[in-house]
Order: sequence, then structure tokens, then C-alpha cells
Amino acid sequence: MKKSILTIAGADPSGGAGIQRDLQTFEDFGLRGLSV
Repeated sequence: MKKSILTIAGADPSGGAGIQRDLQTFEDFGLRGLSV
């Protein structure tokens, strides 16, 4: 079972920052990302 981690971030339409980038980074580290 993967550990979960929470991010509180804004959206970035380019995908270079914000929620999308946070969730991808968490996945890269083997974590399950959740956003608020």
C-alpha cells in the first residue's frame, strides 16, 4: 500500500507548477498524492 500525501496548491494550465506538478512528483517518489 502506498503512503498518501496531501498538497494544497493552485492550478497551472501549462502543467509546469501547481497541483498537476505536485501529483506527478509524489508519484515519482512512490506516494499517492491527494489535492485540496
